[in-house]
Amino acid sequence: HDEIIAAIQADIEAGRRKSYLLYGPPGTGKTSTGKAIGTHYGAMLDLNGSDDKGIDVVRGKIKTRARTASITGGPQVIFLDEFEEMTNQAQSALKRVLEDFEDNCIFIMCTNNINKVIEPIRNRCEGSTYYMGPLARDDLEMLLTDVCETMEHQFTQDEMDRIIRLSRGLPRNALLIAQTIADGNSVASVVNGAEMFW
Repeated sequence: HDEIIAAIQADIEAGRRKSYLLYGPPGTGKTSTGKAIGTHYGAMLDLNGSDDKGIDVVRGKIKTRARTASITGGPQVIFLDEFEEMTNQAQSALKRVLEDFEDNCIFIMCTNNINKVIEPIRNRCEGSTYYMGPLARDDLEMLLTDVCETMEHQFTQDEMDRIIRLSRGLPRNALLIAQTIADGNSVASVVNGAEMFW
């Protein structure tokens, strides 16, 4: 996702404080990208919509963090993974927090299903909403080549082709299949025994 990464890096370098909405299927790098932004600023409030889904979380943890000055002088970063799991009431309350504390905070919301994100939040993130979809073959080959160097394992061209085909462009699937094959298991055992995200 070179274009997306470049756009976010340009925001960071220019000092722009935006709220990001990253969406797409599981295993395409949304969470990793969001956490990389937080790491750049040094610290972040890391929440998961599956566990922190109610309005009390917004009024408590999130609002408290949003109104607090950062000890580094930079923005507060609030990361919300699996954002689609937050209730509509919680999302509505969050929209007000986004407005009230936009000068102090960067919000990063990751979701598998953008249709479960309320329209006011989608509108608020217009211009910084990015679809992180399946990777092209060349990008997957580059990823697998890097992984091969780290694992000190070489895949045959046939194995590489099968990993790419079976992963359906999803990096998480490709890495899961690659690791299983590197451990000595067959491609068939991976497909039959692993949870694939398609």
